[in-house]
Amino acid sequence: MWRRRGEAACGVCARIPHLRSLLVHGARSVARTAPNKTDPNNQWVNHLRQRRGFNRTTVAVANKNARIIWAVLRNGEPYRAAC
Repeated sequence: MWRRRGEAACGVCARIPHLRSLLVHGARSVARTAPNKTDPNNQWVNHLRQRRGFNRTTVAVANKNARIIWAVLRNGEPYRAAC
């Protein structure tokens, strides 16, 4: 759900602003370099970027990365790529 400017964010990233910044910076790098790559993850990023634009794609990639990190930490298992 979209938040309006000034509304409080919830979740871990809201309590740790530096973590949110790091996730967004990493996602921006992924979104910027995705057009040069053809693997399935970058294809998803490219399609999303065409449909929604760069900024929304950046936030979507940051969210996806945060969920992957949370799952890895929660389960205590190494990361396994889906593809």
